[in-house]
Amino acid sequence: MIASDPTIDYKEQGYNNRLQATDSLAAKNESFVNAYAFDTNTDRNAVSNYNIRTITADKITAGTMSSSYLYGGTLTLGGTDNGNGLMVVNNSSGSESVKLDNTGITVTGGQILVQNNAGSTTFDAYGLVSVNNFGIYGTTVTSSGSISGTSITDLEYTNFNIILQRTSKIMFIFNIQAHGDTAGGTVDTNGRSNYTVNIGGTAQLPEILFDTHISTYKENYLRKSFSTSFVQTVSAGTTNVKVTGQITGATNLISYYDTRSLNAIVLGT
Repeated sequence: MIASDPTIDYKEQGYNNRLQATDSLAAKNESFVNAYAFDTNTDRNAVSNYNIRTITADKITAGTMSSSYLYGGTLTLGGTDNGNGLMVVNNSSGSESVKLDNTGITVTGGQILVQNNAGSTTFDAYGLVSVNNFGIYGTTVTSSGSISGTSITDLEYTNFNIILQRTSKIMFIFNIQAHGDTAGGTVDTNGRSNYTVNIGGTAQLPEILFDTHISTYKENYLRKSFSTSFVQTVSAGTTNVKVTGQITGATNLISYYDTRSLNAIVLGT
């Protein structure tokens, strides 16, 4: 061993009198072991976590490591230099349940649960949960009513509000049973009944319309069922939806309506 120069203050340089770094393990322990003893002690697990300053991760080639000690950072699997990364989750029987590789995610004998901000499941082992994915609004009314004159009239009980978090496409389905008749019951008439879905104050097409010609033969006097459907983009927020009715082409026509339904299904963006 080369002797130190007593005229030099090695502590200021960060060394002890053996020219070892003062923060080295050997300097702190003030003792040494030969290579054979070190290897023997290592085999006996004498080297613990506080005796190792730095671990090079690519030198770890055996044993197991608990993921409970991994925290933060980014987990990268595969890539240009490491080929196709793979992560496997096994079930309690040791069989593969979930596999994540370069082709995607494969679930075997299990399920993927996706929840929205409200904590409701939107996707499970059986597929999409429609009531939590597609907002469903609607009303069905069996009471009778009528419209007359040329003014636009709201149909009773056939309206509701749609609440959207973002602009979405919505399918509207409207059904109604109706028929026309003369206002006096004996006077001939020709006219048209118009039933229209109104979204946020705007009438939508296609509407339901039918002509009534009443004479001796009472044409179109019998009640009939009519239906229309369409897809419309509705903005985020609260939007009122209703059905309106109007008579055109005649002043002595009454349009009677009975069972009717209006439904809206939110399809998404």
